[in-house]
Amino acid sequence: MKAFKYPLYVLLGASSYGLLSTGMKIAYNRGFSTGEVLNGQFFFGWWMLLGLVLLFCRINVRGAIKKWFLLSLLGANLGLSYIFYGLALQTLPVSITMVFLFQFIWMGLVIEAVAKKEWPSSKKLLSISLVLAGAVLIGGVLENRIEITIGRGVAFALSSAITYAIFIYASGGVATDMPPLVRSFFMTTGSMVLLLIVFKPTFLFNGSLTNGLWKYGMMLGVVGIALPILFFAIGVPRIGPGLATILSAAELPVAVITSFILLKEKVTYLQSLGIVFILLGIVIPQIRIGLNREIEE
Repeated sequence: MKAFKYPLYVLLGASSYGLLSTGMKIAYNRGFSTGEVLNGQFFFGWWMLLGLVLLFCRINVRGAIKKWFLLSLLGANLGLSYIFYGLALQTLPVSITMVFLFQFIWMGLVIEAVAKKEWPSSKKLLSISLVLAGAVLIGGVLENRIEITIGRGVAFALSSAITYAIFIYASGGVATDMPPLVRSFFMTTGSMVLLLIVFKPTFLFNGSLTNGLWKYGMMLGVVGIALPILFFAIGVPRIGPGLATILSAAELPVAVITSFILLKEKVTYLQSLGIVFILLGIVIPQIRIGLNREIEE
């Protein structure tokens, strides 16, 4: 069971991202803007991670400034993924945006293949095929017959996928000798700085916090920032970006299930089948002899 510990961390991180989308929808329904919700969650998530770092970590400044800078750049890349996703939602339906975002699955595999100069295994290819098919079914593309015009919305959605794939791959190789809490803190710092520049920190002064944003900021800061970034920082360096990319697909089934429970959104038979496809795609890489050979103990 020890061999499954690090894949479980990545799976939990991806599941936290799935909870994030439902939480953001609830905050939007309360009248908060995209900038307020994003800045709020990163603001509170940053303070949470800072507190944990001060309590449990010793920070050695000597020789670490370059690593901190690289981690902040990696975090800014993740922040870009959030921004591109928000811009895509302005012109595309949520379901279609999610389908384009999930192209990060094969993009991540291509990045790993090029970097390692190694063709993906047949099990990984089968897993990705199932995950992408599941994403299409969950997105409702076959049921709604939505016409898509290639334009800025598609470009933004694919840009979100590319930046997210880069984040997953690079998070497995940047400053991996540092404590996961410290890595998570500096990645979050990079994301927060970028978001504050793009959306401006008006939420601190316009009364949004006292009007209830603080509740959503704290909740989303935990499930959307602190937990997933920390879990990815622990798990991805141990299992590799290829498997981490596949496990990250857990985000979509969790998002659908929580939306059904909390938002009373309808789930069709095809969407349920899509969830099954994605779960099969996640399980297949784990069903092999010698899983621990892919995990650096």
